[in-house]
Amino acid sequence: MREWLVRWLTKPMREKEAYNSVALTAPEEAVDKPRPKVRIAVTEALNGKLLEVMTYQRNNHGPDWKIEYYILEEGKPLAEQMAVVMTMRGMGV
Repeated sequence: MREWLVRWLTKPMREKEAYNSVALTAPEEAVDKPRPKVRIAVTEALNGKLLEVMTYQRNNHGPDWKIEYYILEEGKPLAEQMAVVMTMRGMGV
C-alpha cells in the first residue's frame, strides 16, 4: 500500500520529467516574443466613443498598465484623432 501511495504521489513529477525531455514546442514558440508596450482600443460610451490608450509600466510586484481615455469627435476620421493623441503623448503633453 505504501509503495502504491508513493508511486501515486510522485506520478505527476515523473510525467513532467518525461514531458520535458521531449521537445514539443515549435521553433517560433521557443523564442520569447516581444510584449506590447502600448495598447489602443475604441470604446463605446453613452454619447459617443472613447479612445483608450494603455501603456505598460514595469513593476516589481507584477505588470501594471496606465490607462488614459480621450473623447473622440463624431465628424473627424479615427486615424487623424489617433495621430493627434499619439503626437501629444510623444511630446509629453
